[in-house]
Amino acid sequence: MVTLQFDRRTFDLPMCVTSGQCFRWRELSPGHWFGVDGANLFEIELERDTEADRATLHQGDSQALRALFRLDEDFDQYQQEISTKDARMSDFLAPRTGLRLMRSSDPTEVLFSFLCSSNNHVARIAGMVNHLAQYGEVLACNHGQIAYGFPRIARLAEVSESDLRANGFGYRGATIPKVADELDTRGGEDYLESLKSQPYEEVIPQLISLPGVGPKLADCIALFGLGFDEAVPVDTHVWAAVTRTFFPEWQGKAITDQRYRTVGNTFRDLFGKRAGLAQQMLFHDRLTTPRNQR
Repeated sequence: MVTLQFDRRTFDLPMCVTSGQCFRWRELSPGHWFGVDGANLFEIELERDTEADRATLHQGDSQALRALFRLDEDFDQYQQEISTKDARMSDFLAPRTGLRLMRSSDPTEVLFSFLCSSNNHVARIAGMVNHLAQYGEVLACNHGQIAYGFPRIARLAEVSESDLRANGFGYRGATIPKVADELDTRGGEDYLESLKSQPYEEVIPQLISLPGVGPKLADCIALFGLGFDEAVPVDTHVWAAVTRTFFPEWQGKAITDQRYRTVGNTFRDLFGKRAGLAQQMLFHDRLTTPRNQR
């Protein structure tokens, strides 16, 4: 058992795990968090003070936790860089200083999680991802919760479309085994790992060549699973925030391929490697702002 102290202004665990970056964390009771990332299981008791959190890690490796939330990186400095480069971001940054970009240990989990995200909402995505996880090996059973290591690509290639459709996956029931099969032919997990060392501009087309993967999903996989902090996923939430703040002439208009590329390139020109973090701030703002106040 390890106890860690965090300044909530630089790391807010509940904010991070409910921000649409991951889907296998849940609060079992107030302050009692249970999460899985790839083959890593975490059970955390969180005691909150005015500005600080005391996190007792009942289960899980503290170094794996630090890596997942990138706790050795200065995200406070990253946010200052963003606001310095464009003051329009200040209103988005101020309420969410504890929001950090996460970096999963398992690109496979990230890729298949975001395959479930298309035309979907967070609660339903979480249900699908947790169903996929059940094809993996059991890590532990704690407090009535069975934790699974996320299945490997070869195993997902064997999953039947009919089983997935029967469990509410809809058209994704056909896509998921096809993607797994294609990845298996490319080298499986080793292929995904190899993408991390390639240029962003070369990785995105490879991801888009997978069945059912468009630019937005490719950027999600690149940002959260492969370490490309310059990736800028633009969904309807981000599009609404971007057109209100940066491109008012596009408000009410559709996201075309050209406009998608323009938004991403604009953010990369403005914020460089902080482009993905800036995007996440816009996404979280839309995610947490009541509909009638947007």
